[in-house]
Amino acid sequence: VVRITDTNEEKSFVSSGFFVKMDGTIAASAALVRLAASTTSYQAVLSDGRAVPLVKLVLPVSTSTAASSSQLSFFKPTSPIATDKWTVFPLAKIPPAIGQTVVALGFSDRPDLNVAVGIVSSFLSASASTSPFVMTNAASPENRGGPLLNIKGEVIGLSEGAGLAIASETIATQLALFK
Repeated sequence: VVRITDTNEEKSFVSSGFFVKMDGTIAASAALVRLAASTTSYQAVLSDGRAVPLVKLVLPVSTSTAASSSQLSFFKPTSPIATDKWTVFPLAKIPPAIGQTVVALGFSDRPDLNVAVGIVSSFLSASASTSPFVMTNAASPENRGGPLLNIKGEVIGLSEGAGLAIASETIATQLALFK
């Protein structure tokens, strides 16, 4: 889990994020990234304190409609970093179930990692054609942008606060657009 900050002197907090691929790709909350719209230069602050410059990934023009409605932002380091310095959280292959224990990790504007444990309470879908949000008492503004994990350490969602998480199915679908 990383802190994504801007690169100005104050290093303002933008979002939590987490590694989703061994090439350094990081998933984060698009809503929080949009709130920092004046920021064009990002960095990931790793658990060992190192700051790694990031570039925000932009979807190809042919998928621009998906990009405009995306709830996720993806970043990549601008220079190679040692792959043994982070943990890549695998995306769960099996969808979560109601009553399942989950753990949410993330940062807010405080320096400490927030850890919350809860359960999946239900699912909320905006339409029949979209993946549902995972509703859980573990997702909060304190861990927004961070991973929502099952007890195996697999990502079942990205915390969006207020009890909601973007389903890992959505993360996988959006991530596949960058191939």
